[in-house]
Amino acid sequence: MIRTLRNTAAVSAQSGPDLIASANGSGPLARLRGSDQSLFAARWHHEDCRLPVTGAAQNILCFHESGTTNVDKYEDGKLAGTRSVVGTVTFIPCDGTVWEIHGECQVLHVYLAPSLIAECAAQLDAPRTAIASFFSQYDPWLAGFFKMLAAECELYGDEVDSLLLSQSQSVLIAHLLRWHARPGEQQSPRTAQTIAPRRLRAVVDYMQANLSKSMTLKELADLACLSEFHFARCFKDATGSSPYRYLLERRIATAAGLLTTDDRPIKTIAYAVGFSSARHFSASFKATLGKSPLEYRRDNGRSRGE
Repeated sequence: MIRTLRNTAAVSAQSGPDLIASANGSGPLARLRGSDQSLFAARWHHEDCRLPVTGAAQNILCFHESGTTNVDKYEDGKLAGTRSVVGTVTFIPCDGTVWEIHGECQVLHVYLAPSLIAECAAQLDAPRTAIASFFSQYDPWLAGFFKMLAAECELYGDEVDSLLLSQSQSVLIAHLLRWHARPGEQQSPRTAQTIAPRRLRAVVDYMQANLSKSMTLKELADLACLSEFHFARCFKDATGSSPYRYLLERRIATAAGLLTTDDRPIKTIAYAVGFSSARHFSASFKATLGKSPLEYRRDNGRSRGE
């Protein structure tokens, strides 16, 4: 039997995740939150439910991870699509569609507020300013993005770095605007921007001096006097690394030095360089240097029997 929302008017002010939880009868399997505690992404298990999306606070980008399911999409009361396929992506606008799910499936969602998309469109050289609705489409870039996000979820749980989330969000919206834009009024081209050397130095000095704290893309972009969307691109052009990758490498390099000169426990060093847990630190350290922190400390002359 398909579960349904009894009062669709009552969900008009709901966030996307709250709306889905009400229709699904249960909450998400996993959540990813930004530094401001807003929900960026969530993994769900669906089984026979009806989901009216009316006046939601966010658009929903949905990746079909697993399971066999028929999905009926209705627009204005008319059937507009059916059957979602594993490995495909669907963009659900925040208003005006009804979804009937028959069977079981696991999906991964990213939540994108219309204001955030509008802001990105205004700051990028995007020829269009809004994202068109699409259903069960193959997009290799989006599939790769969601697989990366799923790997982060499985490796770090809800402890994914805030800078990675904000940086990923910017890149994701830029891709959607480029390849899935809704026909409409075009923006005039903008002059390409670069990051001034003194601004770049201010950013990297700030990163190094504040390794222990959580950072957001906006925080770093403000130092560079650029928008978040231009900053991410300009920083990579200037350094060869994304802001998140650059910061991660600085944290790992600093930690490696401390492991060979500092007798503090590995967990204490992990927190000192900005990791939210010893597990996150150990996984990132080994992925970067090929050894666990304990192995690295032992091989470089220090061992505390940890």
